[in-house]
Amino acid sequence: MDDGEAVTGALAIHTHAAVATDDAKARRVLRQHAPQVPLVSTMEIVKQWAERTGAPRDEVRATLINVARGATFYPGRPDALHEWWRGFMGP
Repeated sequence: MDDGEAVTGALAIHTHAAVATDDAKARRVLRQHAPQVPLVSTMEIVKQWAERTGAPRDEVRATLINVARGATFYPGRPDALHEWWRGFMGP
């Protein structure tokens, strides 16, 4: 867990906020030391946006492609939303 994630975690603890991160180590440390802090993943944010706005399928797919390219992020098989992602991205 780097300094930025540690500061984010500390702020979340003191402000009762959630932390958005996909970093496995940061998530593990926060679950262990600050279980009261809700953790949110990139896929959860995108899925929630898609569902709340009723975004068209092609727009959701384009967003997921941008996340994959820009952030170099792909949800792994253990990710709870991996199958949801695959439904837009293909095998």
